[in-house]
Amino acid sequence: MKIPVAKLLIEKLFRKNSDVGPPAPLLTTHCTYCSWNSFMQATSSKGMRMPSTMACHRPYDTMCLLALTVASKEIISTLRAGSIPWKNEIVNDANSGLPRSVATRKAFCPLNTMLLQIALHRNNFVSRWWGTQSKWQELGGSVDQSTEPTVVYNCDWTPLPLFCIDQVAGPSVDTLRVHDFSIANADTANRTRIDQLVKSSGADIRVGVGDATHSAGNWYVAPNPWIAFPFHSTGDYILLAPPEFHSNPATHHYTLLHELIHWAEVRTNWISDMPMRELVAEIGSGWIATELGCPPCPCRINENKWLERWLWEMRRDSDYVFRAVTQARRAFNFIMSIIEGDKRC
Repeated sequence: MKIPVAKLLIEKLFRKNSDVGPPAPLLTTHCTYCSWNSFMQATSSKGMRMPSTMACHRPYDTMCLLALTVASKEIISTLRAGSIPWKNEIVNDANSGLPRSVATRKAFCPLNTMLLQIALHRNNFVSRWWGTQSKWQELGGSVDQSTEPTVVYNCDWTPLPLFCIDQVAGPSVDTLRVHDFSIANADTANRTRIDQLVKSSGADIRVGVGDATHSAGNWYVAPNPWIAFPFHSTGDYILLAPPEFHSNPATHHYTLLHELIHWAEVRTNWISDMPMRELVAEIGSGWIATELGCPPCPCRINENKWLERWLWEMRRDSDYVFRAVTQARRAFNFIMSIIEGDKRC
């Protein structure tokens, strides 16, 4: 009897990744309350799933597939409705920003961050603080039972319902609420930290000039050859249009953050095709802009250009958005570490 070729290939892969016992998982999952770095080792330089044997996480299994499918559908429907979840208005309050856990005061994993941002847009929440009903009760708060929780995922991919503090009553948690609801615009935004980032990064940023193959505009010219970095012969610089080319200073800075995410690709040992690179750059720049207080770019030329391709990839592969947000967080942490001195979790 002939043995199917697929079975032989699977057995060969298993033998390669594990000498004794069951094979190593093809992808490690993430934990809501632990460092996202713990599963980054499972991603190769091309963004593909790699064998890993980390004991603190469960393997890529049916629960994982189900969770990724549900999350992908949620993100697809949000993008289809015209909302860009990674672009947020900048509220001038320390309790506003990227979602954080009230239990650990740390950021959520990349996928959960995206799901919570969708909930922020959908429900007009303004605070960054999220927690389970039991945690809010422990802190003395009372969850409004007429509101729906937002479902994210634990390290074993089981659903975890969370509530934003905007759904919680009680004076004991008032210190975590947003009190200053003023919105930063292009004229009032403080761009000091962005200027500090540009100065500290050491990136080669060329404003208002082109090169032999690119006109003056918004480009990141990758090192050539890429694999030789940092001993490449050409490339590895950003071509940026002059500030007057953009509608306002905030758009100029937001575009710069987008190109810095591309600049971080080779420095985080990652490369992919152009649609994925653009999705990562859009998500990553949105997250950095939120943290640094840069108003989102109102222009959606780039999103409109790639949106249909992103949606097609997400429908075809439920893991697509997971890989995108994972690399976006990796680049985000790399760039934020330039001005904060250490990598975030």
